[in-house]
Parts: sequence; structure tokens; C-alpha cells
Amino acid sequence: MPRVIDHEERRSEVLAATWQVVATEGLEAATIRRIAIEVGCTAGLVTHHFASKDDILVAALRQVHIAAAKRMASHLSSGSQLKTLHAVLLEVLPLDDERRLEWRVWIAFWGQSLGKTALAQELHNRYAEWRNLINGLLRAAQRSQEIPPQLDVRLWTDLTISLIDGLGLQAVLEPEYFNTSRLKKVVASHMGKILQDYQLIESS
Repeated sequence: MPRVIDHEERRSEVLAATWQVVATEGLEAATIRRIAIEVGCTAGLVTHHFASKDDILVAALRQVHIAAAKRMASHLSSGSQLKTLHAVLLEVLPLDDERRLEWRVWIAFWGQSLGKTALAQELHNRYAEWRNLINGLLRAAQRSQEIPPQLDVRLWTDLTISLIDGLGLQAVLEPEYFNTSRLKKVVASHMGKILQDYQLIESS
């Protein structure tokens, strides 16, 4: 008896195939026909689950965000807010194969978002959530007196996001130079500058 594949499972397969095509061949190569070949199904089956190519691409980009958000959420706790922030920043960097794939997909979408409203909106939503998370952790650290109340939280939020974007991009382009050890060292240095005390960040 043939295995029954439900709607969500098929959608997940299509999105996983889209990631692979985008990461290895580029965004323009991610046609419905090419995605169908990657999945091992017909183009008609792909369009049965997604209205259009743009619908697939937005869903694939959103899935990158969801995967990262789940990992970051696992570190949120009532303990040290700065240690939580430190762990969250490491979660989004390309430190393993899964996250390197996410970054390759993420970078591919960056260049195409200017001309596509739906993609641009998805990126805008992601950055809004990302800013809110970092801003919230820094303000919580102020309330718990881990950092001084005069710290410019908005500035450090912007600096942190810029740092992570830059590190992720360079790690994908130069993985030997920006290896796991160096990425962790740079993030620890950044956290040390927030704290003005490097001893409060445990080496990992």
C-alpha cells in the first residue's frame, strides 16, 4: 500500500528542496520545474501546494526565520540576560552545516528583495523581530543591573545586528578564515565591550 503524504509534509519537502536549489544554484534557478525535480515529483504537485513561485520563495524564507527563532527561543530564560543574548547570537551564526545552509539561502534572498515586495516585507518583518529581541534582552539586562542604565540600548542593538550580518556573510564567503573558533571569539569580544568586562563572558 503506498504511503500517504499529508499536505504539510509535502509542503515541507518542497521548501527543503527550494533551500537546496537556492543555496547551490541561486535564486533564479529556483523555478517550479527545478524544485519539482529536486523533490522528485511533478510541477503540478508543487503548484497544488503553493499558488506560485513567489509563494514558494516567501515560504522558504519564512522557514529560515522560523528555524532560527526556535533555536534562539530555547535559550530564553529568567537567568542572566547577557548570557542569554550571547547564546542567542551564537545560534544565528553559521557554526554548522544546517546554519550554513540557512545563511546561503538568506544571502540569496537579500539581493532579490529590492524588486519583490513580498520578499522585502518578509525581510522587514524578520529584522523587526530581531531588533525587538536584542533590544528586549539588553533592557532586561539593565533592569537586572547587569549593564548600566545609561547604556544606549538602541545603538548597541544596531551594532549587534550589523555585526552578526557581517560575520554571517563573511563566514559563508570565507569559511576557513571565519571558522567556528573565530566567530565565537568575535562575538565574545562584542559582548565584552557591552559589559566593559571581558571576564563576565565565559569562554566556550
